[in-house]
Amino acid sequence: MSDVMNKTTFEVRRSIHTPDYDTKEWWNSFNNPIPKLPIGFDYNPRNWKTIDDKIVETTEEEKGKWDDEHPVPEPIPTIEERLALVEQEISTVKNDVSALKTAKG
Repeated sequence: MSDVMNKTTFEVRRSIHTPDYDTKEWWNSFNNPIPKLPIGFDYNPRNWKTIDDKIVETTEEEKGKWDDEHPVPEPIPTIEERLALVEQEISTVKNDVSALKTAKG
């Protein structure tokens, strides 16, 4: 049993069966140790890459390419924001109903 870290994604898995993880793709705490982590290492493959079994910082160009390939999703509206939209729609419906009543009457 050992801990492993993926060389591309930097995913960490703990207490695993070491032979299940190829040392070409994973470092492990048994016979293929993780290299010294650089200062500021944040486990984010946008900012870091593996070259010759060493973790190095990506270039600004590589970070830009990562950003293009992984766009930040639109934030999900909060409950308060959604409630405000519903209230606005209700107000519109009330105004439309009032206008129809006035036109009929």
